Amino acid sequence: MAVRIDSTDRITLGDVYQSLGASPLVSLGFREDNPNCLVAQAVNDALAGTAQEAGALLLTLFAPSLLPRSLPTFTAAWRNTL
Repeated sequence: MAVRIDSTDRITLGDVYQSLGASPLVSLGFREDNPNCLVAQAVNDALAGTAQEAGALLLTLFAPSLLPRSLPTFTAAWRNTL
């Protein structure tokens, strides 16, 4: 989905996130994806649900932030890599 922005001052971190494909913000790696143990299944389900809730919370917190507000941090970090 293309996002049309009239001014770069109005680009949000949410716009950038969406334009990059909106991949999961929180990812957990389970030792076994399909465990036979019912306890492990319950734990995996709970962790997956919690990760989804955490991702949704992160998105609501950072999505409205304007990109220009984040640029000084990015610029400083990028200069340190040179």
